[in-house]
Amino acid sequence: YDLHGSLVNLRDKRDFVGLDMSCHSLKEVRCESIGPWTFITMDNDAAPLMEYLGPVGAHLAELNPDANCLVDKAVFEVNCNIKVLLDAFFEVYHLKSIHQGTVDRFLDHRGTHITLWKNGHSRMNTPNRRPEWVDPGTKGLGMVPGVDPYFATTNLSVHGFPGLVSPLASTGIPMLFFWPIDLTHMKVEVHWFGPKWEEGQRPEVWDTRIRNFARILEEDLQFADSIQKSVESKGFTGMTLNYQERRIYHWHEELDRRIGVERIPEHLRVPQILAPWVEDGIAAPALNAAE
Repeated sequence: YDLHGSLVNLRDKRDFVGLDMSCHSLKEVRCESIGPWTFITMDNDAAPLMEYLGPVGAHLAELNPDANCLVDKAVFEVNCNIKVLLDAFFEVYHLKSIHQGTVDRFLDHRGTHITLWKNGHSRMNTPNRRPEWVDPGTKGLGMVPGVDPYFATTNLSVHGFPGLVSPLASTGIPMLFFWPIDLTHMKVEVHWFGPKWEEGQRPEVWDTRIRNFARILEEDLQFADSIQKSVESKGFTGMTLNYQERRIYHWHEELDRRIGVERIPEHLRVPQILAPWVEDGIAAPALNAAE
């Protein structure tokens, strides 16, 4: 195949009598990009990428994609349903239980501001405990040129439905993609992007940054299989979510809508109650240091 997906040659061509190679091209899929970040869809009727992502796409575009390069990629397989792990990235209520020695030391979960957008997207902005605090794991890293200083002084994470989570920072952007394998297994891909450097291997400071993030991720993964066993228990009949966990509820509402609420048994449906607090995101203003 050539780079356009056309079949241009094959072994023992003479044995394929009368073969019209133009009828055997690779299947075309739609793809659109935000800078160098290319997204594909198997749905030819899907909305344009930026229209679908709305303010999530706008935030990604604010991080000057063309000034970034791929720094690292890792894949983790986890023994749980995708919802078990993905839910943990929609709130910071769990910091004091899971991340006592890491994230909870510098983030103020009580000051978190949450925005819910249509299509199941959302944003979570959590302030530092001390405004002047700087993550030691980012010291020595370059800054993406042209990025608003706001991204260096706060902890902002966006979610693109269904499975994209990205904590946005001016020193580097981890994009996490959550994929189901089956009902009790999933994988999470972590793609690191950061400002381009001079020729040669990536700066050693990135090793520290990636290692610190991996430690935090491991804290989130450590109980996933146990939680999976808990939700499979006959004693599990549901859970109560608090106000800080409304992004979880928002995601499950949207999932029911995508499936079709009428197709879900009534006792398994998520009541559709958050609509009054969901913004359309069409004209969501960009956050900046002045705000």
